[in-house]
Amino acid sequence: MGGFGSGGHNRLSDAEKKRRGTFVAKQSDAIYDARAAANVLAFPTLREIPAAELPLNEIGSRKYDELARALFDAGRLTTVSRMLAEQVASLFQEQHRRMSAGLPVPGSLSDKMQRALAQLKLADGAPTIAQPQTRNERARRIGFAARLAPPG
Repeated sequence: MGGFGSGGHNRLSDAEKKRRGTFVAKQSDAIYDARAAANVLAFPTLREIPAAELPLNEIGSRKYDELARALFDAGRLTTVSRMLAEQVASLFQEQHRRMSAGLPVPGSLSDKMQRALAQLKLADGAPTIAQPQTRNERARRIGFAARLAPPG
């Protein structure tokens, strides 16, 4: 039922098992690594930015092009990330349509967009803007954690 010691994070190395005399070949590190690798789906990166497959209008197409370009430049544009970029562009298009018509934007639409953007991981590996020596001085004096303070 789970708990400490049941997840394999504390497994002994093959060398330690051999030293103790408890080594079993079918429970070796190579077998565990091969089993874990079988669960990883590797999609090759695309060599060019394909056109969107969804029927996007001008607003959605611009957003798709922006996201696809960012993914392509980062070397992370795959079939799956392209589909996610289309999804975000479609949600952005719907959000824009509703706001232009004076209709409220449901929170679920924003949540879907936020989740899809998080899956794209566009901010991973991006350089930080603030330098440690230029942190918000007021935040430190009044007790806020520097990471929670707004920049500048």
